[in-house]
Amino acid sequence: MKFSQEVIDNICYSMENTPDEWDIGTYTVEHISGIELWFDDNRFTYWNGRSSENVFTDEERKRIKESFEILRTKKQSLAQRRITKAFSKSVVVEKKSDSFLSRLFNIFK
Repeated sequence: MKFSQEVIDNICYSMENTPDEWDIGTYTVEHISGIELWFDDNRFTYWNGRSSENVFTDEERKRIKESFEILRTKKQSLAQRRITKAFSKSVVVEKKSDSFLSRLFNIFK
């Protein structure tokens, strides 16, 4: 069975443009709709909850893999930005509180 071009286009578009809608696991990538794809040896199959089903043609798998690589890069970038933002704030807060404590301590010297 071959999926319509529209379905594959939508999967690829979603991977490339809405990374927050996807979760990447060790061997799976799952969309918020509940659809879970299993990837192994650069092959993508549909995970039905118990086993994987080979539902994509070679051409479809290749397109999905290319979009998945874009998704993986975007997810890493988003995670790096979130971590940087979170820790930059805490470092700034810590520095501010340290300087406040230093000033307060110096008052009592």
